[in-house]
Amino acid sequence: MKPASTFITIIAAAVLLAPGAAWAQTQDAWKYDLIPFIWGSGMDGTVGAGPVTTEVDAGISDLVEFVDVGGSARFEARSNPWGWFAEGIYVKLEDDRTIPTGTIAVQSKQTIAEAGLIHRLTDSMEAYLGARYQGLDTRI
Repeated sequence: MKPASTFITIIAAAVLLAPGAAWAQTQDAWKYDLIPFIWGSGMDGTVGAGPVTTEVDAGISDLVEFVDVGGSARFEARSNPWGWFAEGIYVKLEDDRTIPTGTIAVQSKQTIAEAGLIHRLTDSMEAYLGARYQGLDTRI
């Protein structure tokens, strides 16, 4: 499955499964949250092919201009003491640099998808149980 379709599948599943969350009903009503957010990262290192290399040092502000596509969101459903969540992040970065022997094009795709259960232990403590998928595909 492609990273973009993985992200869409997770968000769609979270929205579609929300009404079926009655499996853990208690006296409290279910509360649902859909939270889009911005997630940033940086790149630092050397990129190249064979003996021809170039340095890459890009912070969050630099990477904004290289973002080809990106998105992130978290969905939560809660009813005391149970809840569940699904979260997905996808970003595709692209850039190219001209060097004496030609052009180096770099493309990086990152996907993070996670889902799990939440159990409130006390008013100030929760336990989480879940799974996370993280994929990184970089091509030069």
